[in-house]
Amino acid sequence: MLVGTRTSKLALLQGRMFAERSGMNGIEIRGIQSHGDENTERSLKEIGGTGLFVKRLNEKVLDGEIDCAVHSAKDMPGGLEEDLTVCSVFDWEHFHDALVLNPGKNEKNLIIGTSSPRREKQLSRIHPGWTFKNIRGNIDTRIERLRSGEYDGIVLSEAGIVRLYPEIEFEKIDHRISVPAANQSLIAVVCRKDSKYVEEIKKTEDPVSRLRFDMERAVSDILDFGCSTPNGIFYHPLEKMLYVDLTVNENEITMHRKVETMQDAVNIAGEIRRILP
Repeated sequence: MLVGTRTSKLALLQGRMFAERSGMNGIEIRGIQSHGDENTERSLKEIGGTGLFVKRLNEKVLDGEIDCAVHSAKDMPGGLEEDLTVCSVFDWEHFHDALVLNPGKNEKNLIIGTSSPRREKQLSRIHPGWTFKNIRGNIDTRIERLRSGEYDGIVLSEAGIVRLYPEIEFEKIDHRISVPAANQSLIAVVCRKDSKYVEEIKKTEDPVSRLRFDMERAVSDILDFGCSTPNGIFYHPLEKMLYVDLTVNENEITMHRKVETMQDAVNIAGEIRRILP
């Protein structure tokens, strides 16, 4: 089986995580440069945002150049090409945002690197003295720029640090304060619906991760504000709680609700959609 991922260390590691879960022999992992990786100086909002990190890989799955693509699920836009399917989702637990500080820094009046409008909006509420500065690039690049003194701290996905640099100390940010982006930490595997590997790939799925994926997708597809709008959508599959934090044209909605079924999640999303412009 030929597995495609982005070329970053984290993406290649996630490809290996999938290969190990599958237990299959003869898996080859191929790094493929995505559109989003080709321009790291401008913000995601400026270069188009949604789908930049997955489009090229999915095209290669469609064309048969690779058998499947392993994605960070949060990078995937709503909907897939008709012939593709999300065949497996796994690794839901490390969903928090994480703050990494330079040694000796406290949490006051900091210069914080992030490329996420969501993180900037949410964290500025509890840290009004922080100054936020755009930062792009993979985790290695961001950590190097932090250590060089360009920033006092950076905010990353907990999953990226735990998977790639478990030795790095960080502060886990409460998900009720900094509500994660939809599908943050989840790994998704996309293949053709008619792939001969469908059943083998399905065996790598974690049902709790799939529940989180489906719940958050259902809400985000209805709200559909894109990555340039500050929005956090997180479903805790064990607590059965849905957390939504949106800012649209200065209108802020923060909602924490008990959710038992997919229909409950859809109803809440519809309720939010009706009260926002």
